[in-house]
Amino acid sequence: MYIKTTILAFVILFAGCAAHHEPSHGKKAEKGSEDYLGENGIKEYETDPAVVLRRTNKVKCQEARMDMVDAESKRDEGEIRLVKARLQKYCIADE
Repeated sequence: MYIKTTILAFVILFAGCAAHHEPSHGKKAEKGSEDYLGENGIKEYETDPAVVLRRTNKVKCQEARMDMVDAESKRDEGEIRLVKARLQKYCIADE
């Protein structure tokens, strides 16, 4: 009885594994997709201009937020206006 159940379980397991196919590595999953796969995909992701710009803007946004805290603590209206402009420029789609 246990032998038949074990064999049946293995057959179902292997049939399920054979039905699942991963996309090939080193290529994008779909054209226009943000999913980079494999070693070449990682290099491509790191040099993608949109990713680099997003990362740079994120850092500048964090710096502007810290500057806003400083400006508000000093109650300097001129500096607050300048920092608000930077926040609007760099924190566009931060969330």
